[in-house]
Amino acid sequence: MARAFRRISYASCSTNTSAGVDDIPSWFFRSCSYEIAEAVSFIISRTFATGRVPENWRTAIVTPIPKTSNPKLLSQFRPISVTPILSRLTEKIIVSQYLKPAMSEAKLLQDQYAYRNTGSTTCALIKLLDYITSAFENNRFVHTLYIDFSKAFDIVDHVILIKKLNKLFIPPNIKNWIISFLSNRSQIVKCNGSCSARTCINRGIVQGSALGPFLFCIMVSDLHPLSHYNTLLKYADDITYAIPEKSDQSVINEYDHTKTWAIDNKLVINEQKTGVQCLIRHKKIVKPAGEFGNIHEVNEFRILGVTLDDTLTFSTHISNILNTCYQRFYLLKLLRDQGANTDSLHTIYMSLIVNRISYCLSAWGGFLSQSDIGRIDSMFRKAKRYGYTHTIYDTFGLISKVDRCLFDNIKSNPNHCLYDLLPATKNFLGRERGHSFALPLCKIDCHRKSFMPRCLFSFL
Repeated sequence: MARAFRRISYASCSTNTSAGVDDIPSWFFRSCSYEIAEAVSFIISRTFATGRVPENWRTAIVTPIPKTSNPKLLSQFRPISVTPILSRLTEKIIVSQYLKPAMSEAKLLQDQYAYRNTGSTTCALIKLLDYITSAFENNRFVHTLYIDFSKAFDIVDHVILIKKLNKLFIPPNIKNWIISFLSNRSQIVKCNGSCSARTCINRGIVQGSALGPFLFCIMVSDLHPLSHYNTLLKYADDITYAIPEKSDQSVINEYDHTKTWAIDNKLVINEQKTGVQCLIRHKKIVKPAGEFGNIHEVNEFRILGVTLDDTLTFSTHISNILNTCYQRFYLLKLLRDQGANTDSLHTIYMSLIVNRISYCLSAWGGFLSQSDIGRIDSMFRKAKRYGYTHTIYDTFGLISKVDRCLFDNIKSNPNHCLYDLLPATKNFLGRERGHSFALPLCKIDCHRKSFMPRCLFSFL
């Protein structure tokens, strides 16, 4: 245990993370990890053995973080809880040594792309677009159903969560530790240097803790689509269904199924942020007239920071990105006028501009038209002309770079969340090739533009 603590403490306290109610600062754990390892390991071992969490560890300092630029209602704040550092270190040990292995064995993370080693928003969007474009091979359209839960983390019912937790193969003392962690919790709200009185809470999981996200994954792990023709992707509390034209279960059926599941699990669907979108294979295809009840139909939807339009052109997404980038040009101009050198400006340019363009680029980059590529390249050239960078980037080069990096990671890691997208291997005769995977048969160009077919053909 001492060795495990030494490994995890430095990684967890390498930055000035906030202290909890015990007010023990991060530098103490970082600077004295070897000196206090034995004593702290004894404390952690005792909490594991008894299955009880110290009272201080069950008290969180909550900081309200605004969701909007000018919040006026309490619902427009996101409560971020800060628990004691020692509690977080202990939670990380539980997650890495007990919870993750048990969840992987029970296959609870197969459709969840948050909080897993290889998961990301990019991977979630790649998986969604791969399913949609492959469905276009035999379907004229695919409906996507986006479901959002209201304050999902804050209203988790502990009794229901513990019943699901009991189904995992975790030592009884560790289960008791997690139950103790959830029981008799309290919180103190801190805002502008002032603290509220301590308040008891009897539901929800701690946002900001190491354990909380994985407990929420367990909470939603038993939500599955009604039909095997449909697919369901989860990213934390964001739920996305993809329902092709020829599915045996409609959008309404899947939505009603999810509503029933939510009622049974005492969660609430936010109908204001729930929508259905009809993605069509070709612009000339007429969208079907659908009856979706309380679900409002949209032509565009912002999912995981990317605007998805109904024809998969991503033109609106490019416009949104470029508007943000040109606004950030003003900051670079101010820094340049204040005398910042080119190297410093280039570093900031990479962080503010290139990284913004690169976000989820492997997911949507292959669908871009020549016109949109020209718009991005024009912005890159202007940045060089204005003196914000010493390098002119190009869109194709960026796409190829991020594609190659992710493709290499996938094919070298059988545990990668996108590994199942790889086709079977094949023995090629003749010249040496970039990979040994069979090439997919893409009936339509749209599917060939998605990430995996694009990489298989490009890196051959």
